[in-house]
Amino acid sequence: MSDLVVSSEEINWETGLYECLEGAFAEAVACGGYAKGYFSSLGEYLRDRFYFPLKGKSFNLFIQNSKAYAEAFVKKLQGKNPHPERVFPRFEEIREKFDIKDVPITIRVGDRIFHFTTRIVESKDQFFDRKLRFVLFSFYDHMERKGEKLGNWDPKSTDELSGAVLEVLKQVQTKFQVDSLMTFSIGNIVLDGLKNLELQEGKKILPKNIIVNRGLTSIEKVSNMLFDYPISRLLYYGACLLQLNADPEQELLNFFERLSQDHPSSLEGRSVRIIEMSHDCYFAGLSGFGKEYHKKLSQTGVESYRGTFFVPGFDEKAHHSLPMHLIPTGGPGAHNEHFPQCEEGETLADHLMRTSLFSAKGGEHTLFMAGGNLDNLDSITCLQVAPFLSSFVRLSKSC
Repeated sequence: MSDLVVSSEEINWETGLYECLEGAFAEAVACGGYAKGYFSSLGEYLRDRFYFPLKGKSFNLFIQNSKAYAEAFVKKLQGKNPHPERVFPRFEEIREKFDIKDVPITIRVGDRIFHFTTRIVESKDQFFDRKLRFVLFSFYDHMERKGEKLGNWDPKSTDELSGAVLEVLKQVQTKFQVDSLMTFSIGNIVLDGLKNLELQEGKKILPKNIIVNRGLTSIEKVSNMLFDYPISRLLYYGACLLQLNADPEQELLNFFERLSQDHPSSLEGRSVRIIEMSHDCYFAGLSGFGKEYHKKLSQTGVESYRGTFFVPGFDEKAHHSLPMHLIPTGGPGAHNEHFPQCEEGETLADHLMRTSLFSAKGGEHTLFMAGGNLDNLDSITCLQVAPFLSSFVRLSKSC
C-alpha cells in the first residue's frame, strides 16, 4: 500500500493504486445504484437530503463560519497559523506533541479510480510512553475518475457509501492495527455495510471496540421523525426502491448474531458503546435505538454499554453535535446505569479515553472515526478528536 505514506501533493493517478476486484465496494460500484433506474433525479435528491446536505449547495452563514473556524483551528494545530488558541484546554501541548497529516488512499474498481483522503492525527513518540492515533474519514472532498472524466465522488447507493468506508478501513489495517471504530451521526452507516460482508471478512475488518456516538439508527425511523405520515412512508419506500435505505441498528445486531452462531469465540474482547443524548434532535426517542437494543447485543456475547446524557444551558438543537468535552457523564437528565465506571465530574471524552482508548503502558491504540453528514476533516479534527487529545495529555501526566 505505497500510497498510504505519501502526501496529498504527491498523488499519481496512474501508479500506486489498490486494485479492488471483489467485495462489497466493488459490487456496489458495479451495481450502479439509483443511476441504473428511471428515477435518478429523485435518487440524487433523497441521497443529498439524507446523507449529503452540503453537496452542491451554497452554505448558510452558520455553516460558513463553522467551516472557517474549524479550518483555522487545524492550521493552528499544525503550526501554520501563529495565533494562539486560548479557549481550548491544553491546546499548546497538543500542538507540540501531536502530528497531523492528510493521507490518500487510491482504489481502482474496473475502469473507475477513487481517491479517498483520510487524516491521521497521532501522538509523537518522544513525548509519551504510549501511542494514540486517530484515522479520520469524512464523506466529502473525495474524487473519482472514469476514463478521462474527473470529478467529485458521486456514490449512487448506501451500499457504495458504507462499502467505501469499509474498503478504506481495510486498507488502513494493512498499515496499522485498528483497535476501535467510532461513528458519529450519519457515519454510523458504515455498520449497514456489514450485511454485504462474508462473515470471515467482517470478523477481520470490524475493530474489536465500536463506539456509536449519536449514530444513525435507520432511515425508516428518521423518515418517521422528520416527516408526517403519509409523506414519511412515501420517502421511506422511495429510499428502499432507490437503494438508499440503511438500517445500521439492525445490521450490527444481525452481524453479532451470525458471529455468535458460527464463531462464538471471536466475540471475546468485543464491545459496543452506544452514546445518546436525551434531547438529540435526530436520533432520540422514536428515532433512537430500541429500548432493549443494548440487551439484545449483550445476548449475542458482545459486551454492551449504553448511556444517555444531558447538557444544560444549550438549545436542544445543539445536543446532537456538542463536543464530548462539554458532555458530563452524570447529573440530572443522564442515565448511565448501563455505562459503567463513570466518575464524578467526568466528561464523555475523559471517560472514553480512560476506559477504552488509553492503552496499557508502552502500547498503542488506533481509532478509525467516521464523521457525520456536515463534517469535513477539519470539523472532525476540531469537534470530535481534539477533546480526546486533551484527555490523553492529562491522563499521560497523571501516570
